[in-house]
Amino acid sequence: RLAIKKNPRNPKAHELSGFSLMSFKRFGAALAAFRNCLAIAPHRMFYHYDIGKTYYWMGKYHLAIDAYRKVLNYAWPPYGKKETNAGIYREMGFTYLAWNKPREALWCYEKSISLGDYFGETLQRRAMELKNKNIAPKAPAWALKN
Repeated sequence: RLAIKKNPRNPKAHELSGFSLMSFKRFGAALAAFRNCLAIAPHRMFYHYDIGKTYYWMGKYHLAIDAYRKVLNYAWPPYGKKETNAGIYREMGFTYLAWNKPREALWCYEKSISLGDYFGETLQRRAMELKNKNIAPKAPAWALKN
């Protein structure tokens, strides 16, 4: 709070506040902090990732997916677009699985693996577990529109 008081236009201060609030499960306040980040620095799309993680922990999976989608196709320094997308598809896979949508989760895992996600081995194990249950990948509706 002190950092925000000293410099209320510093998006990093709001982001750190959001992380702190999330750790105390004050999700509504964390969302407000991350939205402040976007209000200050709208070109930094990756605050949508923070919003997505917050919605994930709130169990609002459809809103988490919507937030993650806004980050797709942006490069997150020091990574490029491909690495960033791999990580976002991974998070979407985790979200779809928590949402009890294993076919969409598998599709996201496979997409992430194809992009070279550095958690590839873990995702391959998760994907194999789903395939062993005779679950086939299914692209989410939003992916079919792109």
